[in-house]
Amino acid sequence: MKFPSLEWAEELCNEINNIEIDEMRSWNWDILFILRNVKNNDMKFKVIIKAGKCLGVEEGEDADYIIEGDYKIWKSILLNELDLAVALLTGKLKLVKGDKLNLLRHIRAAVNIANIIRTRGLTSNLEIM
Repeated sequence: MKFPSLEWAEELCNEINNIEIDEMRSWNWDILFILRNVKNNDMKFKVIIKAGKCLGVEEGEDADYIIEGDYKIWKSILLNELDLAVALLTGKLKLVKGDKLNLLRHIRAAVNIANIIRTRGLTSNLEIM
């Protein structure tokens, strides 16, 4: 499985639904992730979350929240070389659209999702581009 890809994002969606993250119960928004400079292109995928459950993943251009960053930053987060919260708070990842205060209130859930990626093996069989 390649990262980034819609297939990878769908697997993440499935993993999110297989566990309970208390901090996600109040999430009712779509998040568009933009990865810049993936083999000289950009990769975008939208994760649809309602009441803490991932309802699906799709290609998209707009969402309630848009977070973008260079591919190497996303890769560093996946490989546990950089903390997601630190990347957001230091501007390595940019919140292009959405309520920053609301996102910060839910940052613990986002960090838990990053941990899921690592502990559930979503990086062990990963072909990093």
